[in-house]
Amino acid sequence: MVNKYAEFEYEHFYHVFNRTNNKVILFRCNENKRYFLELIQKRLCGYLKIYAYALLGNHFHLAVSVRDLTEIKNHILTIPKEEQTKTETECLESEIDEMNIHDFISTQFARVFNSYAQAINKRYKRKGHLFHSPFNTNCSLKLKRKVIFRT
Repeated sequence: MVNKYAEFEYEHFYHVFNRTNNKVILFRCNENKRYFLELIQKRLCGYLKIYAYALLGNHFHLAVSVRDLTEIKNHILTIPKEEQTKTETECLESEIDEMNIHDFISTQFARVFNSYAQAINKRYKRKGHLFHSPFNTNCSLKLKRKVIFRT
């Protein structure tokens, strides 16, 4: 999954978003939303800090930052060896300067989107791609500190 937008880097902030093909409804019920969030929890929260999300009709938005390599490796160590993906195992074995964090995070997102699409396709007896394209990212906040807006 190639992402033509911002490259993920450690401790930077990103707006991640995607939409469905042909304006298909992404979340038909609350159960769909719960499942999507469960996938994010399982596949992304150990690698990203998630500050906000919006799950809308045919698209979603996430405000995230990439954890540092120590946090990422510590999270992978909590996953039983037999449940670690090849990418996670390779991360544990890599040195800090050879770890391509962008590819690693992009792979984790791909797992979330593929799992969600397969589940939706099976449940609603549909075929084909659910998402319009690989996800998009904006890195408008390349800051080393957290910015929080409260309303």
